[in-house]
Amino acid sequence: MEIEYKRELTKSYMCVKTDQDFLPFEKEILTRNSISGILPVNTTFADAATVCWYDITGMQAFDHALETEMMDSQMLTQFLVSLCGTLERLESFLLDPGHLWFSRESIFKNNRDGSFWFCYCPEGKENITEGFQKLMEYLLTKIDHKDQWAVKMAYHIYDQVIKEGYSLIAIRESLTYDRVDIEPVPDRTLENSRVELEQTSDQTEKEKTVRKADKADGKAKVIFQKAIEHFLPDLAKIKEYRQELAKKKEKKKKEKAPKQPKEKKVKPKKEKKPKPPAEPDNTPPLPKVPVILVFVMALSILVFVLAGTHLLGYSNSFADASQAFAEGRYSDAFQSVAGEKVKEKDADTYEKYRITAMVSAEYEAYESMMDAEVYDMALDSLIRTVQRYDKYLQDAETYGCRGELDKIESAAETALQQDFGLTAEDARTMYALSDKETYSREIYKALEKAGLSEVTE
Repeated sequence: MEIEYKRELTKSYMCVKTDQDFLPFEKEILTRNSISGILPVNTTFADAATVCWYDITGMQAFDHALETEMMDSQMLTQFLVSLCGTLERLESFLLDPGHLWFSRESIFKNNRDGSFWFCYCPEGKENITEGFQKLMEYLLTKIDHKDQWAVKMAYHIYDQVIKEGYSLIAIRESLTYDRVDIEPVPDRTLENSRVELEQTSDQTEKEKTVRKADKADGKAKVIFQKAIEHFLPDLAKIKEYRQELAKKKEKKKKEKAPKQPKEKKVKPKKEKKPKPPAEPDNTPPLPKVPVILVFVMALSILVFVLAGTHLLGYSNSFADASQAFAEGRYSDAFQSVAGEKVKEKDADTYEKYRITAMVSAEYEAYESMMDAEVYDMALDSLIRTVQRYDKYLQDAETYGCRGELDKIESAAETALQQDFGLTAEDARTMYALSDKETYSREIYKALEKAGLSEVTE
């Protein structure tokens, strides 16, 4: 597919050329209905191909937006809310979600309210789970690691996405905070997440309020004017007198006789001097063969430079990842290569970085929560560190990162013992509890025994 951006006086478009066209009922629905979350689209035909004109006025491509700001928990929540809402609306219109284009350059952020809009394409792109997985791999490189809520949510969602049978319901559940990383506690945190989920609907409610306020303002002005005429008739008479004066002035202007146009003097036409005949161009034509050779050489150099730049960027990403991995910065290592189109020879290395990052992310969350004195979440993160160690242990053997996982698990065991008086087996027993209320009680019992029962708001 070919992508081209076009700008008119008041509109901006992303034009996508494709070999397929929308089905008749799809075209009818997309052109006659404004589906929130789906970019408005019209189609034209050129060079035996369909050109989809997506209206992106007042919007910014997702990848461009992430160049100027990192993704915090608020932006991530807004993105997931927009995605889930869009998928539900597609289902209500009987449109296939598989036609959504999960590419960073095809998703747009509304500059006004921060909502996200998606492209619905004539041709099916890919399995929605696979597309979302690739997108999440890219987003992991753009997460603001100072925002621990964003880190925790992003890695949890990615961990779920790579499982078989992951669905829209699971994405929607990931939005509520008490389900992120099986966070057990807070009615208050669940309330906070609901507030975030309602931000989008609040925006539309605010717009309705503004429109109602404008109407009310107009009615108030009429009522105020009638009150003046009733209680202050003198002021009303002055206003009428001024209006009469204005009408008299307009009549006088109309009654003035129009000025007679002056006669234009006819100037005699000047005779044009004949131009001297053009001198013949005796410059010899350029030789075709050398010109073609120069053009081919220039094109070859351009292709070489572009290929070299791509290869250099790819090599640098894996070089940075290798250094970060050697220094024990496993999350940074994965972020360096996430989103890259991995070559077959580097596939095992990529998996090694991914596995260690999935386990170390939980331990890093524990460290941040302890610094912030949020002890219930710190303990929860340590329990999940042990769980992820068990989950990825066999894969770590396959991809040669068993030693790194052992180090992370050992650090987690030490922290469990020193901070909470628990063992790794205690953590495994607590994680196996299926009921969340029971899990919450066990968390608080452990905190009480350790003298950390007070939870920071």
